[in-house]
Amino acid sequence: MTLSSVAIKRPVFTVMITVGMLVLGLVGYRRLGSDLFPDVSFPAVVVTVPYPGASPKEVETLVSKPLEDSVIGINGIDRVRSFSREGSSLVFVLFNLGIDVTDAATEVRERVSQVRYKLPAETKEPIISRFDVSASPVLTYTVRGTGSLAETRDYTDDVIRPALEQVDGVAAVDIKGGATREVRVLLDRPKLDAVGVGIAQVVTRLRAENLNVPGTTTRACAKSPCARWASSRASTRSAT
Repeated sequence: MTLSSVAIKRPVFTVMITVGMLVLGLVGYRRLGSDLFPDVSFPAVVVTVPYPGASPKEVETLVSKPLEDSVIGINGIDRVRSFSREGSSLVFVLFNLGIDVTDAATEVRERVSQVRYKLPAETKEPIISRFDVSASPVLTYTVRGTGSLAETRDYTDDVIRPALEQVDGVAAVDIKGGATREVRVLLDRPKLDAVGVGIAQVVTRLRAENLNVPGTTTRACAKSPCARWASSRASTRSAT
């Protein structure tokens, strides 16, 4: 006895089964949960290497290419993509489904550490992180002010950011845009050539002058001129 013969001989039974399936499907659809950022683990590892002051071509040649060559031999890799921007290099290592992301990140970290000596000395320490969908921001606010961009950013960083970080459930607050204080040095190349000074010397001089030096401690000041001046002032006051 086939399904078609049962449907023909017992139409009421067939209709009741169909209606029951429709009701169960409607109830299940209404109770079906949805999540904007479900708990999904993608087998992807991101390697970020800051290289301040470098052009995209230099970043690609000196940073991105060595990193790609170092991680390409890892087992289970689907593909490797790199993005070379001004001052930073991003390398995305995508693994096949089923690969443990924790083990993959550990192996990528080991490969990057092995090639670290080949990178330029000006590069910052590589940042290796796993791609996490739940770490994406869920709220984005735009701040507009009557002052300058620098004042608006300072107000956002000093007032709004601490207030948002104290809200329960907030993991982190990132500020994008605005204007930060910087000093631009415009060089006159003919004058530099006339005095025999190169651009590298100017950069070295600026780095040498831009230092934060701790102040003198009390113990170090015991034998210094300030200590002798303080003792002489004390003896003068006692004599008077």
